[in-house]
Amino acid sequence: MPITEELENVKKFESAGFSHEQAKVLAETLELAQVASHEYLKDFIRDEIDKLRIEFGNEFKKIHDQFKDVNVQFRDVHEQFKDVNGQFKGVNDQFKNVHEQFKDINGQFKTVHEQFKEVNIQFREVHDQFKDVNGQFKTIHDQFKDVNNQFRDLHKEINASELRMRASQTDLLVKIFGIVVGTVGVAVTILKLFPPGS
Repeated sequence: MPITEELENVKKFESAGFSHEQAKVLAETLELAQVASHEYLKDFIRDEIDKLRIEFGNEFKKIHDQFKDVNVQFRDVHEQFKDVNGQFKGVNDQFKNVHEQFKDINGQFKTVHEQFKEVNIQFREVHDQFKDVNGQFKTIHDQFKDVNNQFRDLHKEINASELRMRASQTDLLVKIFGIVVGTVGVAVTILKLFPPGS
């Protein structure tokens, strides 16, 4: 507290009926209470902010790690799509071969029956390959569902973190308010101990 403010407080206490000595003691006591409460409040707020910083840092680290896991899964799915695309290209090449064989069949009536048997076998193989590709698409679809569920869980965790942050801020404000009310309580107690005119 500046000296001018302390002198003003002494004058106010003297004008309220306190002796000069009582006014000095009250002004000094009030100054000490203010200094102590300010120091305690600064330490308290610093500790609370450090706790919140650590807690939020841990929360964000967990969320960051989950995002990394989801990113790895997306890369795996992308690689699987590339594999499936390669298989489709292979199937397309086989259809081209089948088309060439039909052109040969058109010019070779004597071996039509045998060539149709070979084409039928190739179509069965292509059908089996399509069944395999369909199974892979189902697997990829299930993986996408899993990734979507993980994103939903992640969204819930982010909402929960926001709620915890709001609760922590409210708790901090309540504690600061309690300290301020406590400081006012000290001043009231001093006035009761040294009532004006005593």
